[in-house]
Amino acid sequence: AWTESRSNSHTCQKNNETRSKRKKYKKILLWNGVNYWGSKPGRGIFLKEKCPVSDCVLTSMRSEFTRADLVIFKDHFVMPSFSRPRSQLWMMYMLECPLHTQNFKQKDVFNWTSTYRSDSTIVAPYERWQYYDESVKSNGAPLRDYAANKTKGVAWFVSNCGARNGRLKYAKELQKYIQVDIYGSVAVFNAHDPIPRTVSSCWTRTISFYLAFENSNCKDYITEKFFVMARVRANK
Repeated sequence: AWTESRSNSHTCQKNNETRSKRKKYKKILLWNGVNYWGSKPGRGIFLKEKCPVSDCVLTSMRSEFTRADLVIFKDHFVMPSFSRPRSQLWMMYMLECPLHTQNFKQKDVFNWTSTYRSDSTIVAPYERWQYYDESVKSNGAPLRDYAANKTKGVAWFVSNCGARNGRLKYAKELQKYIQVDIYGSVAVFNAHDPIPRTVSSCWTRTISFYLAFENSNCKDYITEKFFVMARVRANK
């Protein structure tokens, strides 16, 4: 009898230890779907990126709404028809400036924001500045002449003619003094071709300067075109 009691006690203790070891994952519902983020359901992205907090799981199934700890809305928002649990957090994620985003009528809806602005709950710019790591030594590569083989002066890729900050007027004024080749729908003012398929093409190697204008002048907003061209230059 004593042996059986000891065995049962050991079994109960083992079961309790097993339950205590089970982690409760935080469920994150991507309201607009995982494809909208270029991600996949599950924990894979957290493990791949070696996230310090990896006890999270992604889902795009709206049927999991009431069981989600966090619901993330991206770029646009429509009030869900589900009853929101009191402990559930909502976050709005967007990278465009206020003049080109949805006008939110609802107040006190979101707990967190994730935008390019420095006062967001989670700051998420297109790119970010990182100080040079002094511990990284130079590979001894020779200095490059960035002016070599440049046949064009200034280029500007633009598709929106109606920007409110006067960038088109600025570019046209600049054309009075130096060569500025304009590409895109605004090119009617300069009779050039449409925007090339990619700014990382060999064509960009002939450009001395590249104009990267925001479509609006808003707090902390920097156009993604600035960072795209910076990466192109860095990879050459």
